[in-house]
Amino acid sequence: MDVDEQTIHSSNSTTEDSSPIKISSDVIDSKPNQYFIHEVYNSPKPVKKETIGKIQRFHVQVSRDNNANEIKKFLKEYTADKKRYFFHFTSENLFKTFSIVVNNIFNRDGPEIIYCTERREFLEDGDLIKEAIQNQHEGRTNHRGVIEHLWNLGYAAEDIIKNIFKVTKTMDMEESLKLAFIKEIGITHLRIADGLCSLIQMSGLLSRLCIQAKMQSVD
Repeated sequence: MDVDEQTIHSSNSTTEDSSPIKISSDVIDSKPNQYFIHEVYNSPKPVKKETIGKIQRFHVQVSRDNNANEIKKFLKEYTADKKRYFFHFTSENLFKTFSIVVNNIFNRDGPEIIYCTERREFLEDGDLIKEAIQNQHEGRTNHRGVIEHLWNLGYAAEDIIKNIFKVTKTMDMEESLKLAFIKEIGITHLRIADGLCSLIQMSGLLSRLCIQAKMQSVD
């Protein structure tokens, strides 16, 4: 099992005693082992592991139509009894389905799964996002460093794309270019929601924004 598990000692999480998955308001980005559970419409891709410093992050896809069986297979392969795991679900339906499966296949000595409901905010890095978008507006190509920096800090692709959209909406630029940017951002957001979460995906978006800016400057 390729998981650097953490043995259970104590937990500050709060939940109903009868719930198989504990719920915590802790920020998952600060945990050593992070499991991001994504629901996809097509066939799920294999579990993807990322290592960011001392953090191990796993992206897990489950399909909408057969998720109970996929969840059962994943849990048996990637969890062990009396170990602690930190999960973040992209929807409440996924959380409910996981709870049912965990309740059915594990006893009280099974793995401890903690649902971290909170994600790290971009309060300190809003200017970095603005810098990246400004680079595209001006047609520059030296843009990857900003996104790569945020990625290495541990921000998830979903967080980055949401904040790129938020910053783009408020930036001072030509309306036609802003709409073109928002369209490209929306396409990338859909891909991320479908489980295509990678630094290459984010860098590709910025390249396309740069192309859009150059095309409109020519027009």
